[in-house]
Amino acid sequence: MAYFSKKDVLEGESMFRRHFINSLSGYKSANLIGTISPDGVPNLSLISSVVHIGASPPMQGFIMRPLTVERQTYDYIKSSGVYTINHVHLDFIDKAHYASAKWDKDTSEFDTCQLGAEYLGDHKAPYVVESRIKLGMRYEDEYLIKQNGTIMIIGTIEHIYVDDAALQEDGNLDLSQVNDVSITGLETYYKVEKAAHYKFARVGQWPVDV
Repeated sequence: MAYFSKKDVLEGESMFRRHFINSLSGYKSANLIGTISPDGVPNLSLISSVVHIGASPPMQGFIMRPLTVERQTYDYIKSSGVYTINHVHLDFIDKAHYASAKWDKDTSEFDTCQLGAEYLGDHKAPYVVESRIKLGMRYEDEYLIKQNGTIMIIGTIEHIYVDDAALQEDGNLDLSQVNDVSITGLETYYKVEKAAHYKFARVGQWPVDV
């Protein structure tokens, strides 16, 4: 088994370190964050740090990298107060990955990445047409992580669009039915496949796959 100390990691080659440390947390969800600029230019950003915050009220968060350079997604969320979270699927991984390139603020990643933008209901931020699970979010708060300058963005889920194929009677989502993908490291994608489904764990009751 390979061993690395903190010193080994920090003094090693930088690209190896980035891939290695980003892979340690395991599989992460792949999502496109949709925002709109004050000038009406729709924007997309690929994010692999979306996390569940709570169910009542329904909230999710994600990590924004340090604001040492221009962060269009952050700026547009703060200026509009809204954004969208859109799942990435097998049939458009390449387009979603292309959205992670450093585009200038006058360029719409929807256009350059050949993805459709749609506006649903009264939500002002654009959704990704091709996504089969998408959330309309409202910005609530942010928390600076002082140790490295990253920011946790917290949002309330105001609108939910879910493909019928994924939605199960008990409220669970079978993400394999819509060909969701996950990310490890910075740029490696994996298919999602259900391995087991257990009932709520209780002391004295050994889990049985249902």
